[in-house]
Amino acid sequence: MKYVIRRAILGVVSIPFVSGAYVALYAFLILAGADSWMSFDEVFANGVLIASVVALVITFYPQFSRLVDKLMA
Repeated sequence: MKYVIRRAILGVVSIPFVSGAYVALYAFLILAGADSWMSFDEVFANGVLIASVVALVITFYPQFSRLVDKLMA
């Protein structure tokens, strides 16, 4: 149980970094000449959503992996 809590804390701490990396990648693509069809507020909201999914994956990866192993066997 303590490892789940540690992974959950890691997931929550990683949310700003993942969303910031997503915004930075989007800004780099805009600077490289891509067409901008979203505002940075929308990009940041998408980044937070992606980061939240990453946090859930980090938290529950071992349980999901065991489930997939049981289904594959």
